[in-house]
Amino acid sequence: MFRQLVERHRQSMYAAAYAVLRNEEQAEDAVQEAFLRIYLSLPDCRLDGIRTWMTRIAVNAAIDERRREKRRTSLKEQAAAEAEGAAEWMAAQADGPEETLIRKERDRRLHGLIGEMNAGQRNTVHAYYIEERSQREIASSQRVELKTVESRLYRARQWLRSQWEKGDGT
Repeated sequence: MFRQLVERHRQSMYAAAYAVLRNEEQAEDAVQEAFLRIYLSLPDCRLDGIRTWMTRIAVNAAIDERRREKRRTSLKEQAAAEAEGAAEWMAAQADGPEETLIRKERDRRLHGLIGEMNAGQRNTVHAYYIEERSQREIASSQRVELKTVESRLYRARQWLRSQWEKGDGT
């Protein structure tokens, strides 16, 4: 049965994923991820509306892939900036220690705020942003629902933003 689903819906799922990603390789990866999710969900599946259901899973997998790629790109840019920052650090010594002090204070404050979060949010933020794990992986390892992970990340970002603004971002 699953093989028939794959053969029948592969092209439409690929088209949906490609529409989101605009990259053939990433769209293929998203479709493979979608088929894995579909396979694991088949016992709970109703056969009416299956094409729409499968396409939605493909679109969601493509969106997840786009988010992962955005995080990877962001981290690469951050690493490049940090490497550049190390070179600039030596030059900054001539400018004075004020900039270094401000940067250290911001980092200390951010880590302090993260430390004030409840354990669930703190662990989820660390797994998502530092370990670069997907929300699905985090949900599985923490034995919580995917929506719980999404909610924790959303609330953590909102809380950090509000706390940061209270201190004027310094």
